[in-house]
Amino acid sequence: LVTIEVVDPDIGSQIEAAYMPFEGISAGLKGTAADAIEIMLGEASDRHLTHSVLQPTRLWFRETEQGAHEGLDIESGDGSKTLVRFRVPARPELLDGLASQEPEIS
Repeated sequence: LVTIEVVDPDIGSQIEAAYMPFEGISAGLKGTAADAIEIMLGEASDRHLTHSVLQPTRLWFRETEQGAHEGLDIESGDGSKTLVRFRVPARPELLDGLASQEPEIS
């Protein structure tokens, strides 16, 4: 589950999504730079969000002191930042293969 917060120097901080399932992230490339980064949230078609960061200039990967994945900070060309935070930080080795595992049906 993730929360997306947008911090804009002109209008301040706004929560765009709270505790939605993280589905994926992609970068649309134009030449050698990303034209946009898209963050996809939500499983159900009636509760789905794609947040676009246009003209990204910097991306920071956030980790806790223990090495758990905490989220991302993405800076846009207009000076705004998109903060993606995982509800529960987790170490990557604890998640390996977890998302691809099919539930056992008996």
